[in-house]
Amino acid sequence: MNKNTWIGAALVLCASPGISQARDTTHYLPFDQVVAEATASGKLDGSVKFYLAGKTPKGAQVIRRDVTTSKKTNAFNKTDEGACSWAMQSALIGMQQAAKAAGANAVVDIASNYKHVEYKDSQKYECHAGAIMAGVAIKGNLRRSSKARSARGHRTKPSAAPGARDNDPVVFLAERITGPASQQKQNIPLQGAAHVWQVNAQVRNQLPLPERAA
Repeated sequence: MNKNTWIGAALVLCASPGISQARDTTHYLPFDQVVAEATASGKLDGSVKFYLAGKTPKGAQVIRRDVTTSKKTNAFNKTDEGACSWAMQSALIGMQQAAKAAGANAVVDIASNYKHVEYKDSQKYECHAGAIMAGVAIKGNLRRSSKARSARGHRTKPSAAPGARDNDPVVFLAERITGPASQQKQNIPLQGAAHVWQVNAQVRNQLPLPERAA
């Protein structure tokens, strides 16, 4: 939209104060849809999860309570739903930044809080749209998931490459002498250190000697 169009629109709104001041339409819109749109566009990176009040998972360690944010966006030449989505995405970005700064990975118990009037719903958020502006206000608690901490601290031992055991000559000869490892566990108990030494000696005797350089 060019500069002249913006000036013309502003003049019309100023000349008709009833248009800009009277309309304040309240909308209750799907929350998960806004989160999905913000994630798909890269505005949210997925490191912080968002849960409306009534959908908060159990086992949460709350770091900070009643964190608030309010955002407004230009609604001119937008549908109310489109402008509300933009405003809510901006609010979620602010909450994501606050969560990361606090070391949290989720914002829980989210409720709308427009003009400090609380609205809780497990699926929707509240947005107010006018002729030129649309705005949202939300509050929530910052939480750190214990499951995420344990996942970061847990390291799994890398498994051997497929076929590596089959290509090991020591394992191959030992299993020829004593049977497969699975059979040993089930049917052939170990006979102590003497038995282990005897198996190792037989394995060493059957390994080919290294060739000497000419």
